[in-house]
Amino acid sequence: MSEDEESRRCEAAISLIAGHLGADFEELALHLRALEPCVVPRAFQENEIGLEIMRHKTDMSPLEMVLLNVGPPVAITFALPGCRVWRYEFRWTSPGGGYGVLIGKPVDLDAFDDYGFTSASEVLEAIAKQRTKQLQKASFCRYCGELVMPDSRDEKYCCMGCSERFLGVVH
Repeated sequence: MSEDEESRRCEAAISLIAGHLGADFEELALHLRALEPCVVPRAFQENEIGLEIMRHKTDMSPLEMVLLNVGPPVAITFALPGCRVWRYEFRWTSPGGGYGVLIGKPVDLDAFDDYGFTSASEVLEAIAKQRTKQLQKASFCRYCGELVMPDSRDEKYCCMGCSERFLGVVH
Protein backbone atom coordinates (compact mmCIF):
# COMPACT_ATOMS: atom_id res chain seq x y z
CA MET A 1 0.00 0.00 0.00
CA SER A 2 1.39 3.39 -0.96
CA GLU A 3 2.00 6.14 1.58
CA ASP A 4 -0.84 8.23 0.09
CA GLU A 5 -3.32 5.37 0.36
CA GLU A 6 -2.25 4.67 3.92
CA SER A 7 -2.60 8.35 4.80
CA ARG A 8 -6.12 8.44 3.30
CA ARG A 9 -7.13 5.33 5.24
CA CYS A 10 -5.78 6.88 8.43
CA GLU A 11 -7.70 10.11 7.84
CA ALA A 12 -10.86 8.15 7.05
CA ALA A 13 -10.56 6.24 10.31
CA ILE A 14 -9.95 9.41 12.33
CA SER A 15 -12.85 11.17 10.62
CA LEU A 16 -15.11 8.21 11.31
CA ILE A 17 -14.33 8.26 15.03
CA ALA A 18 -14.56 12.03 15.45
CA GLY A 19 -17.65 12.30 13.25
CA HIS A 20 -19.63 9.65 15.10
CA LEU A 21 -18.65 10.97 18.49
CA GLY A 22 -19.10 14.64 17.71
CA ALA A 23 -15.76 15.15 19.43
CA ASP A 24 -13.49 18.06 18.61
CA PHE A 25 -11.88 16.72 15.44
CA GLU A 26 -8.54 18.53 15.60
CA GLU A 27 -7.82 17.66 19.23
CA LEU A 28 -8.77 14.02 18.74
CA ALA A 29 -7.00 13.70 15.38
CA LEU A 30 -3.65 14.77 16.85
CA HIS A 31 -3.73 11.88 19.33
CA LEU A 32 -5.28 9.22 17.10
CA ARG A 33 -2.81 9.59 14.22
CA ALA A 34 -0.03 8.32 16.47
CA LEU A 35 -2.09 5.18 17.22
CA GLU A 36 -2.15 4.14 13.53
CA PRO A 37 -5.92 3.72 13.11
CA CYS A 38 -7.33 1.61 10.29
CA VAL A 39 -10.80 0.39 9.41
CA VAL A 40 -11.26 -3.38 9.61
CA PRO A 41 -14.20 -5.82 9.76
CA ARG A 42 -15.65 -6.15 13.23
CA ALA A 43 -13.99 -8.83 15.35
CA PHE A 44 -15.93 -11.42 17.33
CA GLN A 45 -16.81 -10.64 20.91
CA GLU A 46 -15.20 -12.99 23.39
CA ASN A 47 -18.54 -14.43 24.55
CA GLU A 48 -19.49 -15.20 20.92
CA ILE A 49 -16.61 -17.63 20.34
CA GLY A 50 -17.92 -21.12 19.66
CA LEU A 51 -21.47 -19.88 19.22
CA GLU A 52 -23.32 -19.03 16.07
CA ILE A 53 -22.26 -15.45 15.39
CA MET A 54 -25.09 -12.96 14.94
CA ARG A 55 -24.10 -9.69 13.27
CA HIS A 56 -25.44 -6.56 14.89
CA LYS A 57 -28.13 -4.89 12.80
CA THR A 58 -27.70 -1.55 14.57
CA ASP A 59 -24.33 -0.61 13.08
CA MET A 60 -24.30 3.05 12.14
CA SER A 61 -21.65 2.64 9.50
CA PRO A 62 -20.67 0.14 6.81
CA LEU A 63 -17.14 0.52 8.22
CA GLU A 64 -17.58 -1.73 11.19
CA MET A 65 -14.56 -1.23 13.43
CA VAL A 66 -11.57 1.05 13.82
CA LEU A 67 -8.47 -0.72 15.09
CA LEU A 68 -5.81 1.39 16.80
CA ASN A 69 -2.75 -0.66 15.92
CA VAL A 70 0.01 0.72 18.12
CA GLY A 71 0.50 -1.94 20.78
CA PRO A 72 -1.36 -2.89 22.66
CA PRO A 73 -4.14 -2.70 20.07
CA VAL A 74 -7.54 -1.26 21.00
CA ALA A 75 -10.71 -1.43 18.90
CA ILE A 76 -13.54 1.07 18.56
CA THR A 77 -16.88 -0.30 17.39
CA PHE A 78 -19.96 1.72 16.45
CA ALA A 79 -23.53 0.86 17.38
CA LEU A 80 -26.52 2.88 18.47
CA PRO A 81 -26.54 5.00 20.57
CA GLY A 82 -22.78 5.59 20.59
CA CYS A 83 -19.57 3.63 20.38
CA ARG A 84 -17.51 1.23 22.47
CA VAL A 85 -13.79 0.99 23.11
CA TRP A 86 -12.59 -2.61 23.51
CA ARG A 87 -9.43 -4.50 24.27
CA TYR A 88 -8.40 -6.46 21.19
CA GLU A 89 -6.52 -9.74 20.76
CA PHE A 90 -5.71 -12.02 17.87
CA ARG A 91 -6.48 -15.68 18.54
CA TRP A 92 -4.41 -18.11 16.51
CA THR A 93 -6.29 -21.15 15.19
CA SER A 94 -3.49 -22.42 12.95
CA PRO A 95 0.05 -21.37 12.03
CA GLY A 96 -1.37 -19.47 9.06
CA GLY A 97 -4.13 -17.48 10.71
CA GLY A 98 -6.88 -16.96 13.18
CA TYR A 99 -9.38 -14.28 14.07
CA GLY A 100 -9.61 -11.02 16.01
CA VAL A 101 -11.55 -10.99 19.25
CA LEU A 102 -12.89 -8.15 21.38
CA ILE A 103 -12.20 -9.05 24.98
CA GLY A 104 -13.39 -7.96 28.38
CA LYS A 105 -15.96 -5.32 29.12
CA PRO A 106 -16.02 -2.38 26.69
CA VAL A 107 -15.96 1.22 27.76
CA ASP A 108 -19.21 2.70 26.41
CA LEU A 109 -19.19 6.19 24.94
CA ASP A 110 -22.74 7.45 24.53
CA ALA A 111 -22.35 10.16 21.95
CA PHE A 112 -25.99 10.63 21.09
CA ASP A 113 -27.76 11.26 24.37
CA ASP A 114 -29.72 14.33 25.42
CA TYR A 115 -26.69 15.89 27.07
CA GLY A 116 -24.57 16.44 23.97
CA PHE A 117 -21.60 14.77 22.39
CA THR A 118 -18.68 12.85 23.82
CA SER A 119 -15.56 14.98 24.26
CA ALA A 120 -12.16 14.14 22.81
CA SER A 121 -10.76 13.71 26.32
CA GLU A 122 -13.43 11.09 27.15
CA VAL A 123 -12.48 9.11 24.02
CA LEU A 124 -8.79 9.26 24.88
CA GLU A 125 -9.46 8.25 28.51
CA ALA A 126 -11.44 5.21 27.31
CA ILE A 127 -8.62 4.24 24.93
CA ALA A 128 -6.01 4.67 27.67
CA LYS A 129 -8.08 2.57 30.09
CA GLN A 130 -8.30 -0.35 27.65
CA ARG A 131 -4.61 -0.10 26.69
CA THR A 132 -3.67 -0.19 30.38
CA LYS A 133 -5.71 -3.38 30.86
CA GLN A 134 -3.91 -4.94 27.88
CA LEU A 135 -0.46 -3.94 29.16
CA GLN A 136 -1.10 -5.88 32.37
CA LYS A 137 -0.89 -9.07 30.28
CA ALA A 138 2.28 -8.06 28.42
CA SER A 139 5.81 -9.26 29.07
CA PHE A 140 9.27 -8.50 27.72
CA CYS A 141 11.03 -10.97 25.43
CA ARG A 142 14.15 -12.33 27.14
CA TYR A 143 16.05 -12.36 23.84
CA CYS A 144 15.21 -9.09 22.06
CA GLY A 145 13.76 -7.12 24.96
CA GLU A 146 10.63 -6.10 23.02
CA LEU A 147 7.29 -5.71 24.77
CA VAL A 148 5.18 -8.70 23.70
CA MET A 149 1.43 -9.15 23.95
CA PRO A 150 0.01 -12.65 24.63
CA ASP A 151 -1.14 -13.13 21.03
CA SER A 152 2.39 -12.43 19.72
CA ARG A 153 4.39 -14.88 21.80
CA ASP A 154 4.87 -18.62 22.16
CA GLU A 155 6.05 -18.51 25.76
CA LYS A 156 5.48 -15.90 28.43
CA TYR A 157 8.95 -14.39 27.95
CA CYS A 158 9.71 -15.12 24.29
CA CYS A 159 8.24 -13.45 21.18
CA MET A 160 7.43 -15.49 18.07
CA GLY A 161 10.39 -14.10 16.12
CA CYS A 162 12.90 -15.06 18.80
CA SER A 163 11.31 -18.47 19.33
CA GLU A 164 11.94 -19.15 15.62
CA ARG A 165 15.51 -17.76 15.72
CA PHE A 166 16.72 -19.18 19.02
CA LEU A 167 14.44 -22.06 19.95
CA GLY A 168 13.86 -23.64 16.53
CA VAL A 169 10.08 -23.17 16.56
CA VAL A 170 8.46 -23.25 13.11
CA HIS A 171 5.32 -21.17 12.62
